[in-house]
Amino acid sequence: MWRSSPWPRTVGLYALGHALLAVPVVVTFVRGDNPPEVLFTLFTPGLVAWLLGLVLMAVGAFKARRIPRAVAIALPATLPLTLALGDPGVLVEVVTWAVLAAFLLGQMRARSIPDDEAVLPCDGGSQEAAQSVSPSWDRS
Repeated sequence: MWRSSPWPRTVGLYALGHALLAVPVVVTFVRGDNPPEVLFTLFTPGLVAWLLGLVLMAVGAFKARRIPRAVAIALPATLPLTLALGDPGVLVEVVTWAVLAAFLLGQMRARSIPDDEAVLPCDGGSQEAAQSVSPSWDRS
């Protein structure tokens, strides 16, 4: 599965972008001052890898139709919007990834019950019967 899919490389590129940006950020936090000038050279490749990873993820998600196409289109827009809006821009990424996570979690939960085993109220079954076959994390 992993060898035929471009996702590991795409996610790896996205993660590499974050890692390259994390080095000067962590050094800044530890020192309490600006990092050495040499570390600033990591910002540009980090931003490029981050943006390219987002674009590749968006293209893959758009083609696979696993998430709403609007969310796939929004993925590469998150980084420029985050940078343009400054401090509140972080919320753009938070909202985009929260919507993506909620949608994917909903898909996982829907797939956890085989269609032929699920008894849903709309099929003439009772609410109790529907709850008895629901995954354990859905039970209150």
